[in-house]
Formats: sequence, structure tokens, C-alpha cells
Amino acid sequence: THRLIFGKLNYDGKTKNQIKLQTPEGEKVFPLERMEVKTKPIAEGSQIVVELNEDGMVIDLRKAQ
Repeated sequence: THRLIFGKLNYDGKTKNQIKLQTPEGEKVFPLERMEVKTKPIAEGSQIVVELNEDGMVIDLRKAQ
């Protein structure tokens, strides 16, 4: 099952294969599944939503509404 995680983007992952989010439970690191996820233009410090697949990898991210 897929999960949604909400938090503040601490690291945008443009050159690496992971992102860091500040969540209510503390800072968490999530691996990125595909290159397309890394190239989304979202500034660090933005409130975002990440969608994790069943393996815990980020398959989508977007700004929180």
C-alpha cells in the first residue's frame, strides 16, 4: 500500500537519490525511486507531500495545499 507523508523539505535531492523531510516525528530521509522525481522544481523549506510505494521509496512529491 502507498503512504503519504507531509513535511517541510530540508533537502531537495537534485543531485542525490534521496530527500530529507522535517516531519512532526522529526527529520526523516526517503530514497527517490526515479530521476523524474528528483527534477521537480520545489524549493527547500517548502511544505510538501511525498507518496511512498510499498518499499518506502518516494514515487511522487508535490507542494502541500
